[in-house]
Amino acid sequence: MTLDERILAYLDGSSTPAETAALEQVLETDRAARDRFARLCEHDSALRHILTCDVPAPRRRVPVATPQTPWTAIAIAAAAALFAVVLAVALSGGEPPTPKVARPRPAPPIAAPREADPSPPPPPTPPPAPRKEEPKPDVPVFKPAPPPQPLPAPEPKPEPAPKSEPAPPPPPPSAPKTEAIVVVARLEKVKGQVEVDSAPVSEGFELPADKGVRTGTESSVTLRLSDSTVVELAGDTRVTQVSTDKRIVLDGGTATAQVTKQPPGRPLLFVTPHAEARVLGTKFTLTVGPTETRLEVREGRVKLTRLSDNASVEVTAGQFATASDTVRPVAKKIAATTNPRVPLAEDFDTDARWQRIDGGFPTAVKGSVEIELSPRPGDPYPSTWHVPGGLRTKQSFATPFRVSVDVEFSHKDDSINTLLVLMPKTSGPRGEKNEVAVRLRNGKYGIIVETKHVAEADAAGSPGVRERWTVDFGAKELVFSVNGKTVLRHPHGLTIAPEYFVELQGTAKPDAPAGARVRFDSVKIEQ
Repeated sequence: MTLDERILAYLDGSSTPAETAALEQVLETDRAARDRFARLCEHDSALRHILTCDVPAPRRRVPVATPQTPWTAIAIAAAAALFAVVLAVALSGGEPPTPKVARPRPAPPIAAPREADPSPPPPPTPPPAPRKEEPKPDVPVFKPAPPPQPLPAPEPKPEPAPKSEPAPPPPPPSAPKTEAIVVVARLEKVKGQVEVDSAPVSEGFELPADKGVRTGTESSVTLRLSDSTVVELAGDTRVTQVSTDKRIVLDGGTATAQVTKQPPGRPLLFVTPHAEARVLGTKFTLTVGPTETRLEVREGRVKLTRLSDNASVEVTAGQFATASDTVRPVAKKIAATTNPRVPLAEDFDTDARWQRIDGGFPTAVKGSVEIELSPRPGDPYPSTWHVPGGLRTKQSFATPFRVSVDVEFSHKDDSINTLLVLMPKTSGPRGEKNEVAVRLRNGKYGIIVETKHVAEADAAGSPGVRERWTVDFGAKELVFSVNGKTVLRHPHGLTIAPEYFVELQGTAKPDAPAGARVRFDSVKIEQ
């Protein structure tokens, strides 16, 4: 039996088990046999499709087949005939022809129906259900292998990249940018309350550019600039800006500077509300009050310019000048002293180195200090005495020291007090501890130690006459002299503070005579 006959017998279902096993063995070992088997399977599938396709029924009436009509036998016979043709072609080695299905011709027109048959036609017989083919027993079902698929074309191998030097490692991530802080000065010798931006600072603080410094009433600090210039700030001093272009804005208080020699065309500049001081290299003191600015030059020279109209003057060593809205800057000699250790020699051309006592009697400063003590009905007089008027130094002085001042009073009256007070510099709140004073009241001189009147002497002076008071304040005692003559001497018994402020006071009761006043002038402090 040939290969085609075995395959057709298998497809027809007439193959014996032995023939089926022999066919399977051939298909497993022979590729050409598998190809032939696949082709005959395709022909068999096409033939079965043709035999089972539905042909549209004609529109004319067709006699309905009865159950006795041998439709099944007819179909089997037709299939057998067609299968024989395919087999013959296959045996001859050719390709079976593709059968053509003729298109159905249109049905002729239907004549008018005759008179309807009174008996209804029998219902159409439903087509028989397709018979499920069960596999024959003892016949293995052979699943033909699928036709071979063409192998995919090999992917082209990428050409190797030309050899090159290894790429450099990526740069490390850059650090986040931070704004550099420029330091313009270092704070030294910090005493008491010193603030920058309202925050307390201590020794060694580095002052950033364009920041300022403020000192408390009993405080001081030294600024050391980058070029070694030293600026000392006394109590109640306000520096609002120190810039990188060597510009210092002094709004109030006292600054003493030792300026190193500056390069040509780049002077150190101090600016106050009233004036501008250009410094090339010198030692000087600049004091700013509410109404004017005072400059004292110890070494070198400084140009002082009034801001309101640019009026200027050059002040050299041993001279001073003031600038205000009412005073044009003019260079004057600083009063000579017999003792070179004089930290203060005041003629009251300005009150820049002093501060007024809050809430006290009206105080005028113009060549002297004048305190008006007339009754003030609208003001309170606690404990029968009004708050004193007068001035207190912004700078404190190391003990021991001597204070001299000219004093003039208008009345000898029990309701008027004229006082020179020495107040200790402390870091805490003010009080009367370790405080001493000398007083003139109703023709009597007295010494007061911590509010206690400890000594008293008659006053020889008369109203309207100027006296020169001198107070020598030492570690053990206080000596009071008038016009060079010792009036009172008292061992105060205090553990005195290292530094003291000086106050010039005038006070009165509400029944003081109208026009009462006291005047101070020519203050000198010697160490």
